Amino acid sequence: MSKGVMYVDNIRVEYDNEPNVLEVCRKAGVEIPNFCFHSDLSVYGACRMCMVEEEGTGKIDAACTMPPKNELHIRTNTARLLKYRRMIIELLLSAHCRDCTTCEKNRACRLQEMAVRFGIHHVRFDDTREHVKMDFSSPAVTMDLNKCILCGDCVRVCHEVQGISNLRFAGRGPGLHIATTDNKPLSETHCVSCGQCSAVCTTGAITIKNDIGPAWKALQDPQKRVVIQIAPAVRVAIGEAYGLPAGENVLDKLVTALKIMGADGVSLINTLPGMRIDLARRRPLLANQTGGMSGPGMFPLAVRMVYQVYEAVRIPIVGMGGVTNAQDVLELMLAGATAVGVGAANLVEPYACKHIIETLPDAMARFGIDNLRDIIGGAHHG
Repeated sequence: MSKGVMYVDNIRVEYDNEPNVLEVCRKAGVEIPNFCFHSDLSVYGACRMCMVEEEGTGKIDAACTMPPKNELHIRTNTARLLKYRRMIIELLLSAHCRDCTTCEKNRACRLQEMAVRFGIHHVRFDDTREHVKMDFSSPAVTMDLNKCILCGDCVRVCHEVQGISNLRFAGRGPGLHIATTDNKPLSETHCVSCGQCSAVCTTGAITIKNDIGPAWKALQDPQKRVVIQIAPAVRVAIGEAYGLPAGENVLDKLVTALKIMGADGVSLINTLPGMRIDLARRRPLLANQTGGMSGPGMFPLAVRMVYQVYEAVRIPIVGMGGVTNAQDVLELMLAGATAVGVGAANLVEPYACKHIIETLPDAMARFGIDNLRDIIGGAHHG
């Protein structure tokens, strides 16, 4: 780490402990295209999209692995670099499933964005890679390795942030691919369904499992009473997807929309102290009163506890967004809910899960319930 001055496309920029030239370029307001760089993950340098050209010598190097140097003059968008980047994108597309219109990441895919940005309208090379079946076995994510560009983001976030190391590189040369540690479907591995691999995936290779179809089916079923649970983070985050200002509380709009869609009820959840997930930095953060526990292992622990709740109450868990105590669970079940959500995609409450399990016997006694199977789907009326 050092201090000095660099010139990025003739823009003078002072650097102070920036780890690489890519970060210095960002400091200068110059965004360099890349697929595999994340500030919170180790540097991989695989995609080569972030190549920059040194003035005078003509030397090119990857900005993500290149340390800053005082009085260094670089160019980020020369004709030579444009030619290289266009070739890289075309080669990636040649070994990529290009069914973009039916892809979960359509219009939110980094590769698609770059192809449009660099004007790639034709791929000259044949796809010679072996096609593999999609993995739908996980309750949280769907894996389609035919769309993988081998950026390695999922491997690194699983190992470095989550501490699970369930994903790895396998094979060599043209046969290089992403695989689970045991070469088994995700549901048969020690995957904890945290979803962080899908959060960093640049394409549609790993996506959050889509339950929109089953949700609409439940909403339109006159024989089902559907109760929607809203966690605190959802109230201020969902508006961004509809172009509203970041952080605006849209609870009233959300409740109105859900009722119009056919929901029979809306449950507002007030969470207990626990562990929050900082999605911007993609790492666990501890809230107050969590017993001093810390580290990447806490998030997998929270997910395991969510499934312990399912084992305790014997009712399906919908997504990961919902209740915080046993009384909430029983009230929803008595109201006719056929599923219960626990935790949230960006607010996982391990202590809430523990609290549900520990207080379940007392809550059942208060409601006069002997067997939870008697009230699943609202069968209990006592």
